[in-house]
Amino acid sequence: MKLVLPKAELSKWYKIAILFLAPVLIIYFGFVYGNLDDGLQLSDFVPNPFVMGAVAAYILNEILAYLKRIVETK
Repeated sequence: MKLVLPKAELSKWYKIAILFLAPVLIIYFGFVYGNLDDGLQLSDFVPNPFVMGAVAAYILNEILAYLKRIVETK
């Protein structure tokens, strides 16, 4: 079983993956903005467990969506 999508399907999946990245970025930038009260420091950009959970959920969701498209194209 090949785990490669045809170019047309890959393009569709990619566009949807970018769209669903927006909430994760909003969560991350909201987290960074919330840490700026004491000035900008490098440690302000290190995500907390909530942000890391959102990123992990996003990655797992996109893997599932990719595999679903592979199964549907067969």
